[in-house]
Amino acid sequence: MNNYNDFISYQLKGLAQGVNKLLGQNESENTELVKEDVYTTSLSSSKKEIESYILISDFAKAEAILYNLFESEDREEVYSLGEWFFDRLMHLSDTNLAKGGLSVLDVAMKKYNFFDQNHK
Repeated sequence: MNNYNDFISYQLKGLAQGVNKLLGQNESENTELVKEDVYTTSLSSSKKEIESYILISDFAKAEAILYNLFESEDREEVYSLGEWFFDRLMHLSDTNLAKGGLSVLDVAMKKYNFFDQNHK
């Protein structure tokens, strides 16, 4: 997945450079892609809280925070945060997942259920 994101970033940078050239901007200027943080202030604090639970392998508490956000936050932003959360878990080692009582298969199923049960 990371290679795919790098490829997309490379393509977007090339597109931006082409637009700059068409607009007559100096080619020597660096074109830099800046990723905008898609989380609102309330979700930023929730993301930090979720991350703190991930660091201590308390995945159940982190997941509970995520599900509770559906009650008060924009669904699309919660989906984005959920995508980040489950991808973050998928990149943990088997050992770290096991500390929190999960396997890679568990994470994949939880991710599927998260989007299946909460979408629309």
